[in-house]
Amino acid sequence: MHKHISTYLFWGLLSVCFVFVGCTFLGFIIGTAIHKSPKSIPGWQIETVRPGTRVEIVRTNGKVLTGVFQGASFMAPEEYRAVYEPFRSALSDSFLLPNLKEPLEVTDRSGQQKTLLFHGFYSQGILGYVSSTENVLPLRLPYLNAVRWQQGTQRLDLVRLNRMLIHHQVPLALKVKIQTKREVEEVAFSQIQLVRVVKGKNYAFEGFLLGMGVDALMVALI
Repeated sequence: MHKHISTYLFWGLLSVCFVFVGCTFLGFIIGTAIHKSPKSIPGWQIETVRPGTRVEIVRTNGKVLTGVFQGASFMAPEEYRAVYEPFRSALSDSFLLPNLKEPLEVTDRSGQQKTLLFHGFYSQGILGYVSSTENVLPLRLPYLNAVRWQQGTQRLDLVRLNRMLIHHQVPLALKVKIQTKREVEEVAFSQIQLVRVVKGKNYAFEGFLLGMGVDALMVALI
């Protein structure tokens, strides 16, 4: 007899608890399960992703790399050479490009001149460095008046280069770092086809508050 009473009492108390906090619990569970859908962007837009963001990198070979985006950096000349030289060789004679580490005579819009060694291209222009420091300097095309090499006998077509950069037709001397579960992997910009930005936030707290509000309303009505 006492056993049956205890059983009924247990289930009764459990039912009361569920009535008062059941919606709060369910709201928390449902909120935890909800994630924002990943946002897909073209590979060249990865520069707009904030470091620390979880991403999925879809490479040009179809492989997917998942991890935390650690930012972008300049490729070493040896790394960039593998993608730059085939691109340069495939161009017609009407559009000439300098060799890597070629001395460039750069003149800006104000008429000032400087000599830099050619390092490659980035999304907004040319990369160069001074041989004594090897610090890579980005040179934005809108601020440049002329770029020459080979004692001034060759001149870069800045208008055509700008058009090609806008249409993402030039391999960039940039790479990204992705922190995976095992290690940090580097991927060249030219190898990135698509980027999925994974939103790590779920709605557990919002679900908890919503469920608690429903429970509070039920208590008030009772």
